[in-house]
Amino acid sequence: MRVSESQDFGAVTMRIEEVLKEKGISKNQICKDLDLPRGNFNRYCRNNFQRIDAALLW
Repeated sequence: MRVSESQDFGAVTMRIEEVLKEKGISKNQICKDLDLPRGNFNRYCRNNFQRIDAALLW
């Protein structure tokens, strides 16, 4: 494979808002706990991101 060829690695879909509602956690609280800017978190909630911060998954 040449370096210039692009590969399709699939997609990741996050159900963040659904899980927050199930657990009764606010976006403000999770952003505070994770020390994550609200704008970044909202992009994750909308599945509008290019890279995932691995620390968020743990």
